[in-house]
Amino acid sequence: MGAEATLEGVQCPKCRAVSYPGLMGFPRCHRCHEQLRQCRYCTHQARGLCRLAATPRPRLLAAEGKPYCEGFESSLRRGPVGSRFAQPLSGNARIVGLTAATVLLLTWLLWSTLGVERGLRLELDEPRVWVQDGRARVGMTIAGDPALLGTMELRLAGPALQHYTIEDPLPLAESIGLVARLRLDAQGTQRLQVTLVQRPGAPGACPLTVNLVGTQAELLATAQTMLRAPARP
Repeated sequence: MGAEATLEGVQCPKCRAVSYPGLMGFPRCHRCHEQLRQCRYCTHQARGLCRLAATPRPRLLAAEGKPYCEGFESSLRRGPVGSRFAQPLSGNARIVGLTAATVLLLTWLLWSTLGVERGLRLELDEPRVWVQDGRARVGMTIAGDPALLGTMELRLAGPALQHYTIEDPLPLAESIGLVARLRLDAQGTQRLQVTLVQRPGAPGACPLTVNLVGTQAELLATAQTMLRAPARP
C-alpha cells in the first residue's frame, strides 16, 4: 500500500530529491527531511479535501505531526527502480547491448593505460558540484611525471556545455570545450579551478566530463562530476 509497497521512488516537492523505501529515515526526504507521507501528498486529496468515502474512512494516523491515514497513496511517486530495464531483451538488443558494453570497456581500458603509462592522474575535488549564485566551481588536481608529460590540453565535454558557459579561466576555444594548455611544474602537480556560469533554463543536474588531451590528440585522462543546481521555488 502506498509508496512503501513498491520500489518506486518518491520525489520531494521542496528540494526535488528522490528518496526510496529502505533508505534511512524514509518516508522523510533524505536531503531536506521533509515528511513525504502526509495527507497533502496523497492522491486522494483534492483542494484540501479527502475524496475517500466519509464512511467507512480509514483510521487517521500521524507522523511528526503530519496527518495521513491507512488509505494513503503517494502522489509523489516516480517510476520503479529498473522498471525501464525489467522487460526481457530480444536477441538483436542483446547483441547490440553486449557490443556497446565491450566497446566502452575497451575504451576505458585504453584511457586508463594511457594515463598510467605516463604516470598521470586527474582527480576532481567533488563528485557533485553545487551551483551557487549561478556559478559552478570545479576544482581539480593534476599530477604526474613531468619528464614523461609534455604540453597537455584541458578540455570540457558533456551535456553541461550546452547549459553553462566557461567563465574562468578564459577559454581558448569554448566551442570545443578547450579551456587551457598546461605543463606540470617540477613537482609534478598542479591545482586548477574552472568556473562555469549557468545559462537560463539549465536543468537541475548536468553531467560534466573533464579531459586531458595530449599533443597528438590522444586522451590521457578523464574524470566526471555532476553540476547540481538548487530547485527553483
